[in-house]
Amino acid sequence: PPGSGKTFLAKELNKQHRRGIINMNELLEWNVNNQTEIGEKATKYLETQRQALEVAKAEFEKASKKKPKKGEELKPPVEEEYQWIPYEIVEQLLRARFNHPECNVGVIFDNLACSYYKNEFVAIKAILNVLEGQIIQLLLLKNQKDENGIEIIPRITLDKINGVKTTEEQQQLDRSIVNSVKAKNKKGAKQSSQGARDGKQQDLSLIHI
Repeated sequence: PPGSGKTFLAKELNKQHRRGIINMNELLEWNVNNQTEIGEKATKYLETQRQALEVAKAEFEKASKKKPKKGEELKPPVEEEYQWIPYEIVEQLLRARFNHPECNVGVIFDNLACSYYKNEFVAIKAILNVLEGQIIQLLLLKNQKDENGIEIIPRITLDKINGVKTTEEQQQLDRSIVNSVKAKNKKGAKQSSQGARDGKQQDLSLIHI
């Protein structure tokens, strides 16, 4: 959650281990600023979506002036959905960022939420695919509250949620993320073992949400 110390912790780890910091909500901006090919592609896609939204709005306004047919329900276009970019583009944006020399010794993911996709599941899928064969350490930061509901010192939980009351949807998301990371780490551990025998070193990547 906001204010739980994710960014502070990410910056401290960056200082100590010199790993790059990736904020998924700034991923597109980074690619645009660095003039990557996929950044340009994403920008053009969003412009096309913006135009499509204007058309959808005009059609809805026109249709709303007419008497609706029996059983017909008019729904305005959901603007948020027109800001989402396809998963394939999200993955390519992340791959371009991850391949930057700044991330050579590993990365720290600070914030998985982003206005350019529906939810964190998209980010997790992209991360697991881009970091194929890497070891991922997952930290879940939750704000702890006292009996009066007042937030106290944030508590870090590793790979599980310890007694923190969250919404059922968030708990399901947390469990899915943890299980995905565990499954990927099992595969990564096998590849890491083989890599060690081959003289290859695996990077350590950290996800903070």
